[in-house]
Amino acid sequence: MIKNISKFCLGTWSLGGATRGASSYGKIKNIEVEKILNMSFENGINIYDTASVYGNSEKILGNFIKDKRNKVKIATKVGCTSYFKNINFKRKTIINNIDISLKNLKTDYIDVCQLYNPNPLDKDVLKGFELLKKIQSKGKIKNIGISLQNPMDYLELRKKIDVDMIQCNFNMLDQRILSNNIINFMKKDKITIFARTVLNFGFFTENFIKKKRVFFKKSDHRSRWNKNQINNWKRFSKNISENFKQKIEKIAIRFIFSHKYINSAIIGVMNKKQLMNIVDQKNLKPLNKRELYIINRIYNEFEKNRINKPKIPMKSR
Repeated sequence: MIKNISKFCLGTWSLGGATRGASSYGKIKNIEVEKILNMSFENGINIYDTASVYGNSEKILGNFIKDKRNKVKIATKVGCTSYFKNINFKRKTIINNIDISLKNLKTDYIDVCQLYNPNPLDKDVLKGFELLKKIQSKGKIKNIGISLQNPMDYLELRKKIDVDMIQCNFNMLDQRILSNNIINFMKKDKITIFARTVLNFGFFTENFIKKKRVFFKKSDHRSRWNKNQINNWKRFSKNISENFKQKIEKIAIRFIFSHKYINSAIIGVMNKKQLMNIVDQKNLKPLNKRELYIINRIYNEFEKNRINKPKIPMKSR
């Protein structure tokens, strides 16, 4: 378990700027990034999720944390050197990943080092984990975790490696960790659970569900999504919002914190207004049984219309 973490973790994929191909959220002004980071810290966020492939996010965080290193935690990842290469947990890659991250972050230790989307069938995963344990014993890593590609992967990975935390997709229309009882194994293993995609890549926002026409630039990773899937998200999230008569962002966040075993919600934003709408303390109030029932009913209907996520070329599955 990772102690003393805030209920919100700021994800920095959206803050790293545009990267090659459709693998980011596009350009963002440096002044806006600075405002977001400062405001997040001022509002109690003390953990930041990043990766060396998230554009300039590690370097940006390095400058941000230099005068507050003992007050914040940084979670980064190993195994991914490019979105256009397969995941690699060989010794040389992991050591290089860690050295690059430490340099970018301008620090001598990483609070949480995560294996990036490990395939349970990959024989190098166990070797990579054992290497991280050795590096941990030298003080360069405080905690070891997994950033899961698929929540189901945890059922096999837990048989091979013993980690401190996991992050995985969990939101109103992606409840795989509940419907497959995966969360029960996570609870049994006493690990820290970070919910990812809580606003579903920004699709659970008032701005999105009110748009008559949805368009994403070619550099935006969301441009790869099937249009039918996007329309399904719009239709079902709008259905939820109309049932509650609340903004969809607030419902989505409250849904996450209605499940007490979720320790922190990873959030991604592009401006300070979005940030403040999310970190509102009222969003920590759990939904009641009737409200959860409504969401689950809509989720079950949505599942019948699910379309598989498009894969970034680097992913081997």
